[in-house]
Amino acid sequence: MDGMALTMRLALQRLFVLIVLWPGVFDAAAVAATCTPGAGFYTPEQAKAGQAAYNANCASCHSADLLGNSGPALSGGKFASYVQFTKITPTQLLAFTSAQMPANAPGTLAAADYNNIFAYILAYDKYRPGTQPVSADGMSCLSLLPYPGATS
Repeated sequence: MDGMALTMRLALQRLFVLIVLWPGVFDAAAVAATCTPGAGFYTPEQAKAGQAAYNANCASCHSADLLGNSGPALSGGKFASYVQFTKITPTQLLAFTSAQMPANAPGTLAAADYNNIFAYILAYDKYRPGTQPVSADGMSCLSLLPYPGATS
């Protein structure tokens, strides 16, 4: 490797660290200070409302059992593998869902419907309920790993 290529490689590595790794470290520290350990991130009532919204808007692609159909799985082993591989955060997943779903009419549901659907997915996947409903603000305190649902 010549000097110019080595210099470019080192510059790219530094850029990667600055853009990708440092913000995650600082954000995690800020979040840790404001999150309650062991708290749940949706209410059972919200999950129940989310089930109705899911059945009306999502089940045709993701299936009633959330194991996927023409859309990807939102539960079970395939979902657990996806979460493990991508390390997607709840904030990212909720933002994607709110902007891109349903596939035939992206972003057309009310914010409350997206939050309720997300609560239903969390409940179905055995994440711990709590006293606060799903909200974009509260998602930074939740981790999808380790996956609590059944993976078979």
